[in-house]
Amino acid sequence: MRRILISLSFVFALAGCGSGADVNVLFVGNSFTHFHNMPGMVEEIAAANGVTVDTEMIAPGGALLSGHVNDPAVAEAIASGDFDIVVFQEQSQAPAVGQMAAEQTRPAARTLDRMAANAGVDVIWYQTWGHDRGFPEFGLGDYGAMQEAINSTYDALWAELGGDVARVGEAWSVARSALSINLYDPDGYHPSPAGSYLAALVLTDTIIEAPAEVAPAVGAVTEDTAQQLLDITN
Repeated sequence: MRRILISLSFVFALAGCGSGADVNVLFVGNSFTHFHNMPGMVEEIAAANGVTVDTEMIAPGGALLSGHVNDPAVAEAIASGDFDIVVFQEQSQAPAVGQMAAEQTRPAARTLDRMAANAGVDVIWYQTWGHDRGFPEFGLGDYGAMQEAINSTYDALWAELGGDVARVGEAWSVARSALSINLYDPDGYHPSPAGSYLAALVLTDTIIEAPAEVAPAVGAVTEDTAQQLLDITN
């Protein structure tokens, strides 16, 4: 079953809940979630590891958590009782800039976390990756500096609010150092298919609370690439 949720400028929705899945997951984010149908990759990786995960997403391009706070579709979906887990992904730049993180990310995260708690839904914070060339406009001159700032913000969210952190950005750091696989879209900040697959691997591990042992080929990601990325996450 597939259904559409209306949110902001556009929304992507995946397999509906209530279909006998082991875990029903709502992804709330933006293009770092919807590129290459990453939640669909989570479904396929989980299935290859013996777990049925059904996903939906509310993920308009460029959306901030502060925008999701004011989106009735997000509130309705969280409160619906359809989901076991909600995955929150902040816009890629906001967690890297101290003032933006303090004034936008953390207040919005508190509100969204309360929504989830009131609905009895577990929370996963989706830690994203630094841009390939950093964010020099805000003094983050390379990937490493931006990644460190992003990690710090997600660590602060976890320390304050609890839940789980899917440490995609940290896996990205390892993959950048150890592999010759290109994780980036040509723009240098969106993910390539392999980048989305790496995110899906980390998120699957966090959702099913166990390391994936099998990494199937999905879309443009070959079995060889999938295996190399799986090795990074184990």
